[in-house]
Amino acid sequence: MTAIQGSTAHADSAHADAAHAAVLDGIGGAFLDALNPELTVRLSEGARRFSVGAGEAIFLNYDDSAGIVASGITRTFLRSPDGRQLSLRYARQGSVIGTVTGLRHNIARLTVQAATACEIVELDRAVFLDLAASNSTVAMAVINEIARRLHDVYGTLSINAFGSIRERIVDHLLELSQRDRASGRLIAPVTQQALADGIGSVREVVARTLALLRDEGLIETRKGEIVLLDPERLAASVAGWSDR
Repeated sequence: MTAIQGSTAHADSAHADAAHAAVLDGIGGAFLDALNPELTVRLSEGARRFSVGAGEAIFLNYDDSAGIVASGITRTFLRSPDGRQLSLRYARQGSVIGTVTGLRHNIARLTVQAATACEIVELDRAVFLDLAASNSTVAMAVINEIARRLHDVYGTLSINAFGSIRERIVDHLLELSQRDRASGRLIAPVTQQALADGIGSVREVVARTLALLRDEGLIETRKGEIVLLDPERLAASVAGWSDR
């Protein structure tokens, strides 16, 4: 190989690395922040970035897929045989979603759904698992990710098991809320039916509770969204369940 050929090959490799890493640009988050640039490039090999509309499934039954939320909010939930749902976790930008281990059997049949419009980076599972098995930094990042998931799920299960309907609704509204740039308000882009699905209840029960919260001046309901007028009071009402 001549010097020119070597230089060209090196430039092509650098260009390919930059193209790979671009799919993870600007995301951040605890998982990616734990990796150095070289590991980020390796993790991005074979990854693809795509958009998902609100309410659409991202990963069905986890289907051996793993990804990172580039923007938006996702919801991971279990579905009962009669169609009821139990939300386990909401994830925002930088969070890892899907399967982060090599387990393929006897795992919960979870679905990851876009709670809002999302951009997702789907990782190449073979690349991801190989890095986790061969690199201690990635392995520790995966361990910490699992710990964060357990923390989220324990919190969700505790409020679902012991909290009132009102507390469960407020908790979900806080989880879903995003800051509106124009008004500065926190807004949860969710319908009453979606909120009922999220807490494992029915729309009529949710509607009655929302009416009470509205009468107390805590929220404002609009078509397809709920404005949190007093997020501090709402957060205080679920302080025993949530660490937000």
